[in-house]
Amino acid sequence: MSLHEKINQDLVAALKEKNEERLSTLRFLNSAIKNAIIAERLDRNAALSDDGVMKIIKMQVKQLKEAMAEFKAGGRDDLVEKNQKEIDILSVYLPEEMGEEELKKIIKNKIMEAGEVTAADFGRIMSAVMKETGGRADGGTVKRLVEEEIAK
Repeated sequence: MSLHEKINQDLVAALKEKNEERLSTLRFLNSAIKNAIIAERLDRNAALSDDGVMKIIKMQVKQLKEAMAEFKAGGRDDLVEKNQKEIDILSVYLPEEMGEEELKKIIKNKIMEAGEVTAADFGRIMSAVMKETGGRADGGTVKRLVEEEIAK
């Protein structure tokens, strides 16, 4: 079963359970997936690959986190809580993120492979690490850890 099919099944279950928060979040996600299918000019009944669906989910989680930071700064705790619940619902469909220790090992290996590195090599190292993590690491965390390692 594809990830998109799983999301549709969960959407139907949320509808039957009358779980409004989950239902609205999954409807919004389903809409984003359908928009991506239209944007790629696929057949209306076609499905995106699981990787394509995960990219959409990651993008939505990132947008929710950015909005949550703005809401925190504005003192809107009600919206912060709402965004966190939506992030929790969407995170179920993403692979488990790598821990910082595992990321640090990958970063050190990539730096050793590259030889002597400077700040100018940041992009190259960052790209190599993101490829190796296969989407299981937050870009912001990787960026911070790569900067720390290069600065040493």
